[in-house]
Amino acid sequence: MTAMNYAMWYNLHHSIDGVYPDFTLNYSKVKLSKPADYSTEIDNGFNVAVKIEGRKIKVTWEEDDMVDNDATSPTDRAYCFIYHPEKSISTAVPLSPQRSDLALTVNLPSFFAGEVQVWLLFMSDDLKFVSETEHLGEFTITYIKNF
Repeated sequence: MTAMNYAMWYNLHHSIDGVYPDFTLNYSKVKLSKPADYSTEIDNGFNVAVKIEGRKIKVTWEEDDMVDNDATSPTDRAYCFIYHPEKSISTAVPLSPQRSDLALTVNLPSFFAGEVQVWLLFMSDDLKFVSETEHLGEFTITYIKNF
């Protein structure tokens, strides 16, 4: 099964709540990444925090001081995904920072104003290791028109 097919299968079986015809998507259960097993898993962010300022989302994390025996590395890339359910649009961070940067910032276009869902994951540079997806929550993006 390809990674995309597995992702679709997983989310269809785990992220959809309700009874036909009233299905809803449970955003906290959506997975955009899932390690194949422990040997391919790396850490997600440690003490992740989200700050919203108008159309800007800033996600920060800390270095995990615990020594792990896994492939987690300062060069792992952070990926942030944003979904606007009402408008059925999504976006991702265009340039993914390294884990050692301890932050990423997304400047959203004005049409993202409203409630959005945000997820974070980390992936190794060689694409062999990945963290579990972390749903960071629902946030309100505001649009302030400049005159």
